[in-house]
Amino acid sequence: LDLPLGRARFKLGGGHGGHNGLKSADAHVGGDYHRLRIGIGHPGDRRKVTNHVLGKFSKAETELIQGLMGDYHQAIRAFIRGNHDELRQHLAATKNNAKPEAKNSTQTSQNQKTVPPENDGKIALLLRQLGLSRKE
Repeated sequence: LDLPLGRARFKLGGGHGGHNGLKSADAHVGGDYHRLRIGIGHPGDRRKVTNHVLGKFSKAETELIQGLMGDYHQAIRAFIRGNHDELRQHLAATKNNAKPEAKNSTQTSQNQKTVPPENDGKIALLLRQLGLSRKE
């Protein structure tokens, strides 16, 4: 939510920010691990956050994310190899190609009360595309 759609940041440590998956990881391994954060943007209205996070990407958003998958993969590979210059280069590419933050750009219907199944959300899609999904 804090990063524009597609923007990636890599960092060591930090809080869980209310993210239940990170809370669980913190409980098991502590908070000092590397994280690749990939932005999904913010819907503009905090009442729409749940549906925004769990909802599906639009066609344009999906295309943008798919176009950046190579940079995400290469950033992870550069980190594993210890090549921090290459890591920064691939993260910079996501900054240059990410969607600028626009209020209500992925606005969901105000009447929408249902939450999509776990394997259909934006974060689940990102994890599947990175090969990190619990469910296939």
